[in-house]
This record gives sequence, C-alpha cells and structure tokens, in this order.
Amino acid sequence: MVGSLVCREAVAIPRRRLAEGLSIEQIQTLSDDLPPITMQDICDAAASTKPTVTRETIQRHENWKKKFGSEI
Repeated sequence: MVGSLVCREAVAIPRRRLAEGLSIEQIQTLSDDLPPITMQDICDAAASTKPTVTRETIQRHENWKKKFGSEI
C-alpha cells in the first residue's frame, strides 16, 4: 500500500537528517525519540516513493474480475 510506504519514508527522513555527518558510534547513542515530521518530509516522501503495483497489474486484475466475476 503506497500510503504506508510514504508514511514509513516520511518518518525516516528526519532521522536521516539527524544522523547526517555522524559516526556510527554517535548514531548509536542518539535518543529513540522521533524528531518532528514536517509537511515537507511528507511531500518529499510522496515524491520519492514509487507504487508497488503497476498499472498493467491492476488492469490484469480488472480483466480477471470481469471474466470470472470474482477477485483473486
């Protein structure tokens, strides 16, 4: 589901920003508190996240449904 992928990416963006330029040891000592997620993080995540299902796959599913009258 694209929505959940976008959300996961949006959560990761501020964490990456926080860890940028730090050593592995410094990153390991960071707090588990999540940095705030901004609207820009969500927009960036939406722009960089690709759908997991192609239009072709959706069309094949629709054709199956029309032909057999049920969903897989």
